Amino acid sequence: GPFSDLAELEPGNRIELGTANGTFRYVVEEVTTLEPEKDEDVIGATEDNRLTLMTADPPFRAVERLVVIARFDDDQEG
Repeated sequence: GPFSDLAELEPGNRIELGTANGTFRYVVEEVTTLEPEKDEDVIGATEDNRLTLMTADPPFRAVERLVVIARFDDDQEG
C-alpha cells in the first residue's frame, strides 16, 4: 500500500504531497510508535502547519501505530 515504506522515513527526509491545488513539500521532524490505548491522539487539530501520517505497526496488525510528523517546508520553490 501507499504507506508500506513509511518506517524508512527519518527526520530531515522530504515528502512531496500532490493535490488538485498543487504540490506541497514537508520535512520529516519525528518518526515514532504509539500504543492506541495509552498514548495521546496525534490526529487532532494542531497550531502549526504539519502533515501527520499514520499506519499500523507491525503492518496489517493494530498492535501499535507508526506515526510520521512533518512540518510544512516554508521554502517552497515554484
